[in-house]
Amino acid sequence: MATSLRDSVSRLYKAVTSFKMSSKNSGDKACDSPNTLIFPPVLDKHNRDWCSKLYSPKELLTRISEDAKAVDYIGKIHITEISYYKEIPLPEHEYLVFKVQAIDPLFVNYIKVDRCPKPRAETKQTEPAIGDTSSTQNVLPEGRRAGSVGLEGFYSSSLKDSSFSFGNRDAQDVFHVSDSRGLASLKGRKDLLLGTIKVSPGTGPTLEQLVVLAVFVSSYQPQYDLLSTQCYWYAHTIWMLLLTAFPKTVKFDGKLPGAGQNAITLTSKWHGQLFASQGCNYAVPISETEIYAQLAAEYLMTSWHTFEATIPALQAKHGAMAQRSLLQAAQAEAERAERERQQAQEDRQRVEEERNQAEEERKRAEERMQQAKEEMQQIQEEKRQADERARAAEETNRQLREMVAKLQANSSTTMQPPT
Repeated sequence: MATSLRDSVSRLYKAVTSFKMSSKNSGDKACDSPNTLIFPPVLDKHNRDWCSKLYSPKELLTRISEDAKAVDYIGKIHITEISYYKEIPLPEHEYLVFKVQAIDPLFVNYIKVDRCPKPRAETKQTEPAIGDTSSTQNVLPEGRRAGSVGLEGFYSSSLKDSSFSFGNRDAQDVFHVSDSRGLASLKGRKDLLLGTIKVSPGTGPTLEQLVVLAVFVSSYQPQYDLLSTQCYWYAHTIWMLLLTAFPKTVKFDGKLPGAGQNAITLTSKWHGQLFASQGCNYAVPISETEIYAQLAAEYLMTSWHTFEATIPALQAKHGAMAQRSLLQAAQAEAERAERERQQAQEDRQRVEEERNQAEEERKRAEERMQQAKEEMQQIQEEKRQADERARAAEETNRQLREMVAKLQANSSTTMQPPT
């Protein structure tokens, strides 16, 4: 009874702590999240809880590489805890849960990583859109979708979905980013914790190293096989490669009781079938540990080294500085276009003013021409009147001359002496 009470109190404490962590992320500073893919902001101004998000490993790596904030924050989000879980109902699905933490600013969240067979109806599933929980949920079998009832008891349907087919099927490897409930949103209440690795904050593998590792493992065996490359193999391979690739910070000296087993096949460890058979194919048989060492070396020297080398170019292309440069270029272009628009408007106004001025000049010229015409007419009228006055004066002079002549003639006649 005392143990049960302590377990209940412990679970309650973890749930409350998780809620507080999530609440801190969903507060007023949510917009300052260094990586909204892993530390989602709130959905709206009413501070509603955020929903869980699902990504394939490749999709998540692409999203991180092309997000302005996330790409600049590469290498600053670390794994602080790795937990190995098993679901109780058949087929006792196994998965890993990673606690990830950003230090400056402080953000904490949980990520579940697992594998299941892709539904048979899907011959080619497109990558789900970011934040589109309706589309991302559809890539999982009925019963495993986020928020569905029976999360902890689903895998009987997964077992039915696999139909114990020994033929290969495409695998559906998924990163589940927890919602505002934290760890409680990723695991069932009855799921068994098989093992936990604690990692000192800021020292363990980074988020991107985990994602690249998941991409590496998914590419190494992209198909789901019930007897070899199922959920058991996927979880155990990632677990072992983390231990092998990062031995200084990821340490686990315990055991994983029941890992790779289920109630039907208690004596078989399904997660080791592939590597056990591969080890026997060598001229000198090698152990499972040696295979993990080879894979870890290949992961570090090829997959991670290649991605790490591209980080500066990705940041230069997609980072905040690149976005600021693009924004500045866009602003400069907008300002140039605005200056050209204003210049064109000023030119248009100047042309309009010149046209109006020319029109006024034309009107003034017409007025001057009209005035000159009227003055000419007035001059012509005055000249006509002067001519008429001149003719009248000349006629008067003529008449006066005639009268004078007559008077002179009469006077001459009167003054002659009589004969």
